Amino acid sequence: MFKRIAAALLCVLTTIGLTGCQEKTPSATITLDAAKPSASMNTERETEPMDGQLIASVQTREEAEKIAALYGIELVDFAAPAALYATEEDPQTVIQRGMDNGWPLLEINHTKELY
Repeated sequence: MFKRIAAALLCVLTTIGLTGCQEKTPSATITLDAAKPSASMNTERETEPMDGQLIASVQTREEAEKIAALYGIELVDFAAPAALYATEEDPQTVIQRGMDNGWPLLEINHTKELY
């Protein structure tokens, strides 16, 4: 008989303990400041293109020089896998000329800033 009472009391106490864990008040919430980027947000922003600068993906300096000669632009810097070029022409015009002729792809050099 004592074992039954002890078991029933244990069940009652367990039930009370479990229902007592449910808070009726809201838990603390954390709001994110919209001005501060979180880890999941992109923390880079693209700025204005660098004036007259183009870039291309290349593996060798010789390849970079061939592209410069093909487009009639100046090779400024090479560091595999990229080359930096300069032009006095409108960069979009240079890119379009390459696309029309099926030449290796050039892109406008943009800088990225962290904020």
